[in-house]
Amino acid sequence: MNKKILSLFLVVAASAILAVSCNNKATNPTENSNTSVTPTEVKAADVAKALKSIGSYKNGDQTWNFGDKFDSLKTTEALSGTGDNGTKLDDVKKEVKSKIEEALKTKGIKATVTVGGTANASNTDAVTFKVTVAAANEKITLNGDLDDYKDGKTGITISLTPANAKNWK
Repeated sequence: MNKKILSLFLVVAASAILAVSCNNKATNPTENSNTSVTPTEVKAADVAKALKSIGSYKNGDQTWNFGDKFDSLKTTEALSGTGDNGTKLDDVKKEVKSKIEEALKTKGIKATVTVGGTANASNTDAVTFKVTVAAANEKITLNGDLDDYKDGKTGITISLTPANAKNWK
């Protein structure tokens, strides 16, 4: 008799577990949610603030201060270096490009940075960084004041020159 009661109990317990596991309700609250996420709008002022947040960039004896610029977003911005000696052009190109991309990423922006200019180791010409922006994902929208800065448009051109008479290396 005890075996029959035990068998009956196991059948009932197994049935109860099966019934609970076959329930159609989601256990993840976001899975059943019908609410949509409102995208975050990024404005030109947000982009300017992100670029300004780069602060002072130092390479060798040269320093460029992004924090002194970008009070508002313009299509061109020129930064002159300070310091007593030249600096490695290839390092500046790579590091500044990375800093621009990282700063804009914090605002949900995918930056396309094209490095150019006529700078070389025997002159003091500017190295330029043409920056265009796009939303990094569907949670970000770009305000209309960024239309000229979007991919395929004018963008922002940031130029860096070394201090007076100090050549790139």
